[in-house]
Amino acid sequence: MPGAVFRHGYTYSGHAGAAAAAMANLDIIESEGLVARVAALEPVLDREVRRLESAPGVGEVRTVGLTAAVAFDPAQLAADAGLPERVVGAALRHGVATRVLRGHALQISPPFVITEAEITTMVDGLGAALDEVAG
Repeated sequence: MPGAVFRHGYTYSGHAGAAAAAMANLDIIESEGLVARVAALEPVLDREVRRLESAPGVGEVRTVGLTAAVAFDPAQLAADAGLPERVVGAALRHGVATRVLRGHALQISPPFVITEAEITTMVDGLGAALDEVAG
């Protein structure tokens, strides 16, 4: 048909329900002081995850905010490309859900409501997973 316009959209683009959920989420973040909580937990996560710097197979640890990456040693990764996936599996057996980040690191991104004790438990689980796969 001449002059006809094909209109289409995605169910998630500007959807009123999704926008309402986003606004409610922002209200919760603000009312529960979660931004300040993250700022207070940032040094705790950094301190705890740095314990993994000497773990088997680890080349580097990076943190920013309440996120971290535990990068594998490049030489070990070159010798064994399956190392990250095996550590992810071992971490799950030790109670920690993570994933491989960009093919060379473990992603750590806990919820904003995590406690200091839970951060320690999480890092202990990751350490146990690294030890298990190395050993």
